[in-house]
Amino acid sequence: MRNILTLLASRDAHLVAGAGGLERRVTWSSRMRARLPAFESVHGGELALLALSQLRRLDETLPHLLKSLHQEGVAAVAVAAPSIESLGNEACTIADQLHFSLILLPPSAPLEVIEREVITFVVSFRGEIERKASEVSHQLMQLSIQGAGINGVSEHLARSCNKWVIIEDAEHHIRLQAVPTNAGALTLPTTLTDELLQQQGLAHIMAPILIRHEVVGYLSLVGRDSDFDYLERIVLGQVAPILALEFAREKERSEVESRYQLEAFMDVLQGNYQQPEEMLARARLLGYDLATPQVVAIFE
Repeated sequence: MRNILTLLASRDAHLVAGAGGLERRVTWSSRMRARLPAFESVHGGELALLALSQLRRLDETLPHLLKSLHQEGVAAVAVAAPSIESLGNEACTIADQLHFSLILLPPSAPLEVIEREVITFVVSFRGEIERKASEVSHQLMQLSIQGAGINGVSEHLARSCNKWVIIEDAEHHIRLQAVPTNAGALTLPTTLTDELLQQQGLAHIMAPILIRHEVVGYLSLVGRDSDFDYLERIVLGQVAPILALEFAREKERSEVESRYQLEAFMDVLQGNYQQPEEMLARARLLGYDLATPQVVAIFE
């Protein structure tokens, strides 16, 4: 919505209430009809455009319309009216309470032209954002192919989005934190909570990491409250499958190492080796020093 407000600045538009809704994503623009219902086929995310004079001819009130459009998922409302006072205190209060951006346009604003401008901007903006998201995703996939691992992928993502990246396991225990450029590590407990982040003026968006429909972990981007845009939400969804591949590789490596350790252990117990030096060398590769005295413990 911030980008749309910048676009409308050339039309002498001003935000009069509902500043808390500026982070909403605008997906389309829609003008009010000359008859009730004032807005038809609302799908959510629209910028609703209307003239106060036309609204009065329909015997509709702005406060009631704001509540109705908010329930329908509309992103913001722009009203062509003579002044802020003409909108009424009740409408401004409702917009603030709902965090629903209310924009004042000049009474002579060409709503049909503005509708086309907003739609054109949204479509082109969405295409550019999706291109950037694909570029970041491609870079991360290349890092994964080159063997960067979960750490390397997460660190590059943190730098690209300028956000902290948190990787959690399936039980929501934090296992990794990647830090954006020129920032320090966050002081976090073993699990990530909204309450803790809010205390630090932070928020996060999260996506599950899935392997064959099973949740194996969670990917979160952490940033300043209300500091997330459309790009980061798209990137989050595209990076989660890349990290799923890394989780799968990690699991496979762990299973191979465990199997090799078990085989080596059984060979020691059964004496399946030519020379003692051969087994000592094999044990050292697994991180064990059999040259020192060992104690055998049996659990039943």
